[in-house]
Amino acid sequence: RRADGEVFLEASYGDGPVDATYHCIDQITGMSGKLLSYSIQSATSGKDALGSVFIQVKFDDQIITGRSSSPDIIIASANAYLNAMNKVIHTTKRERKKD
Repeated sequence: RRADGEVFLEASYGDGPVDATYHCIDQITGMSGKLLSYSIQSATSGKDALGSVFIQVKFDDQIITGRSSSPDIIIASANAYLNAMNKVIHTTKRERKKD
């Protein structure tokens, strides 16, 4: 959901739910990164534990890290990917301002 309330809906498939989620995000955003590494570990204990996801993604010539935590590892994975995408967008805008 965007800040203005617009909701995006997409469906895709992949080699598991995280891969399918990343494909959906690629289709919605029009951006596509190559996942270089994916790591998940528990941040807390118990049956309602938080899972922390750390990824490295290559966008064009940039290698960007993303991270997120959630009790739902699919949501944490999606948010880590979006975190990396936001870093790319921010870096690109900053580089354009320099020129």
